[in-house]
Amino acid sequence: MGKLADGLEKDQALRGKVKGAMMYPIIVMSVALIIVSLLLVFVVPTFTKMFTDAGMELPGLTQAIVNVSDFLAGIGGVVILLLVIVAIYLFKKFVTSPKGKRKWDQFVLKLPIMGEFSRKVAVGRFTRTMATLLNSGVAILTAFDIVTDVVGNEVIADSLRNAKDSIKEGNTIAMPLKESGEFPTMVTQMIEIGEESGAITEMLGKVADFNEREVEDAIAAMVAAMEPLAIVVMAVVVGTIVIGMFLPMFQLSDMAG
Repeated sequence: MGKLADGLEKDQALRGKVKGAMMYPIIVMSVALIIVSLLLVFVVPTFTKMFTDAGMELPGLTQAIVNVSDFLAGIGGVVILLLVIVAIYLFKKFVTSPKGKRKWDQFVLKLPIMGEFSRKVAVGRFTRTMATLLNSGVAILTAFDIVTDVVGNEVIADSLRNAKDSIKEGNTIAMPLKESGEFPTMVTQMIEIGEESGAITEMLGKVADFNEREVEDAIAAMVAAMEPLAIVVMAVVVGTIVIGMFLPMFQLSDMAG
């Protein structure tokens, strides 16, 4: 029971780190959008009124920013907000349906960086949970039923269902996992070595430890890259708005000079 609790604790800790990593870019983008929206809806109109009262001809950049500001401050902002709410609702409905979840998981696994990250997370859950269950005396086929429900990715889950059917026919664990093409070569090779040496539980635990370290490193790298990127993007957007608002003033100063 102690090992089962330790396994579950490690899995929960990893899930928490993954959720945190997923939330970080969402929070950063949300803050950036709020700041830009406040500038466009409340600050820009103040400058626009000043320019209009002065009868100034606006440069192209300034006029473009004013147009966006007018759109957001009017019915456009409400329309965009409603579209975003509807899009989020439809997306959640899609990914919570069995067919939609499978299609979304297929899409995510094909993404350049996120795909590899998601695969490592799913494989880590499989190896950690399987090692914990086998170590606790759970039968191999029953263990496969359980891990299929916890991997969190329907593509990987399908591979595990097929592997269970193959094991029923007397095949090894490694063979169907290798044939699926969804598991890294290192993982299937270590499982194969574990089966041949009679130390499958220990080998699954080692794979899980290795995978978890890789996931943690990937999370750290993602957060480290996201922070400066977010600052640069915000600086460019806010800087563009500020420059656009001050351009007419520079022109006015030149004319006065």
